[in-house]
Amino acid sequence: MVAGVLLGFAFSGQAAGQPPLGNPADFAQGLDCTPGKTLTDGFYALENHSRQTVTVTGVRLVGGPGQAMTSRAYLVPAGPGVNLPLIGLQPWPPVSYPEWKYRRLAIGAKIAPGKRANLVFAQTRTSTHPQPARPVITYSAGGTSYTLAEATETIVAVSCGE
Repeated sequence: MVAGVLLGFAFSGQAAGQPPLGNPADFAQGLDCTPGKTLTDGFYALENHSRQTVTVTGVRLVGGPGQAMTSRAYLVPAGPGVNLPLIGLQPWPPVSYPEWKYRRLAIGAKIAPGKRANLVFAQTRTSTHPQPARPVITYSAGGTSYTLAEATETIVAVSCGE
């Protein structure tokens, strides 16, 4: 089985009209495999840069139709800095990742000052023409509530030839 998550980025400079082989920046083209594919989306690091403990109060997937969060969201320990790997893309659940056994439900979880956690959830393709989606995390710290909309959008894309 060949599986992948296509990260959504904006492309420009395309000629007017539809190119003969489709437009790779148009997520409705080239991804016409059947719905129901589920993968781990573990591309997001939540790093607490403050001096106060952060408490996660909500996680939801927003954006285009055809993608759904189909598990609870979890936080998995991840060391500080960008050199330590995140879970990233894997089959669901990501049991091959050693830190998965230390997961905790994201909602209600705390991230201590200076600590980093990997946000992980199952993402399922629900449409033959999905649009990219991104997680939105709500949290509190020091009596103030915040909302973080991740910059990277993802879309589940699985090879049609499985």
